Amino acid sequence: METTPKKILVVDDDPMLLGLIEAILKRGNYEPYLAPDGLEGMRLFEEVEPHLVLLDVMMPNLDGWEVCRRIRTVSTTPIVMISARSSDSDIRRALQAGANDYLVKPVYPNQLLKTISAILG
Repeated sequence: METTPKKILVVDDDPMLLGLIEAILKRGNYEPYLAPDGLEGMRLFEEVEPHLVLLDVMMPNLDGWEVCRRIRTVSTTPIVMISARSSDSDIRRALQAGANDYLVKPVYPNQLLKTISAILG
């Protein structure tokens, strides 16, 4: 019996990274939804009701910290922050904002898929 792929919202302002993550997710049998900034990410979050959110930290208009905070006010959907910022204080800030996990760029395909699988079960 075939199951419906889990919907994953990817919010990142880097078009090349969005395309790469989209390909990785499709290979992992997930259904990706892509947003180039935090405002579009919030719009898609409400429209799509994803099973998990992959969220960049540094974006124009609405950064990942604020997107995470806003999602947490309305939902318990798992959030994985993905950022080039790797300091302990950034990781702590993400977890305190409500993120379930934090991955440092560059994220390797198997690492990403294993993290998603561990969170979604």
